[in-house]
Amino acid sequence: LAQVFSCVAMALADRPAVYGLPQLPGRCVVAAADHQTPRFLIGSASVQQQNQVHVVTYQDTTNELTVDTIATHDGEIWSMAAHPVDTDVFATSGPSPEDPGVHKCRLWRIDGDTLEAVSELSADKPFKTIRSILWDSQNSNKMVVIDSENIRLFDGVCSSPSPITTIGAGTVAHCGCWDPHHANLLTVAEGQSLKSYDLRQSKAVHDRPNAHHFAVKAVDHNPNVQYNVVTGGEDAVMKFWDLRHLERPLQVLQGQHTHWITSVKFNPCHDQLVASSGTDCLVNLWHAPSVASIPLGGVDRKAKHQPDGCVKTSAEHEDSVYACCWSPADAFVLVSISYDGKIVLSHVPPDLKYSILL
Repeated sequence: LAQVFSCVAMALADRPAVYGLPQLPGRCVVAAADHQTPRFLIGSASVQQQNQVHVVTYQDTTNELTVDTIATHDGEIWSMAAHPVDTDVFATSGPSPEDPGVHKCRLWRIDGDTLEAVSELSADKPFKTIRSILWDSQNSNKMVVIDSENIRLFDGVCSSPSPITTIGAGTVAHCGCWDPHHANLLTVAEGQSLKSYDLRQSKAVHDRPNAHHFAVKAVDHNPNVQYNVVTGGEDAVMKFWDLRHLERPLQVLQGQHTHWITSVKFNPCHDQLVASSGTDCLVNLWHAPSVASIPLGGVDRKAKHQPDGCVKTSAEHEDSVYACCWSPADAFVLVSISYDGKIVLSHVPPDLKYSILL
């Protein structure tokens, strides 16, 4: 009987789970801070229809994404951020319904099938196109909002938000991420450049011009290795960097994307796993042991000698894939969203999963 269950589990792991927004386009999906059950928040981005926030849960026994909540949202959702602790609180940003040339950033609490407004972030100058909203995982009262012109740090975001630091972007800012190892460092992609800012000094402390041939569209920090980041660009290339030595990348991976890379994400537990999504409708899973941390117990010599490369390509999407994210409840579950509102949950291949665990 145990053998039968094992075979069923392996078969389910090979099949993606699919969920769709009801005739609504989508740009964002984020994982809720639930470490027991894989839960995800999805935002729609319709210009003409009423927008919605969907909360879905993954049922591993049936390999399904089931909806928990559908709540209406005022205006398009271009980016989202989940509260680092509270599973019912999240932030959204997008064009203001009153003035599409100005963007809004608002915090919400899910109350049944409705969204309860928590706060709205504002500064002396209105937000232009907001590219990223980044919650400080070490202090849930702090948040960074990156628009096309400025990087703003806010305090008291869950009660009375106020901007405490504003840094002008040298060129058009595309995205950013907190440094998980240094609370005051923020890594930002500006045009073709990769920069790291010290928020205490409001200045760049690491700068790599022309990190990619075209614009850098995605960046993420290695959760286990200090100063190590991965970037993805309009040149369809992924590059791994040490921010202290930016003369050349640590590793370059390419050939699996044929158009812009829109998102790159280190696995939160196993940093040899990296996910990427792109406007070529693909989601790729990469195994990159050469730039991974040393596992507990010493050097994993076998892993270090394995070549870096793509181990799985998901071609379930039929439109540009705007975002992907890992689940904090299951390190081997990956979710992605395409502009047609299709959400796909895929798994790390079982043989790779068990080679990491065993």
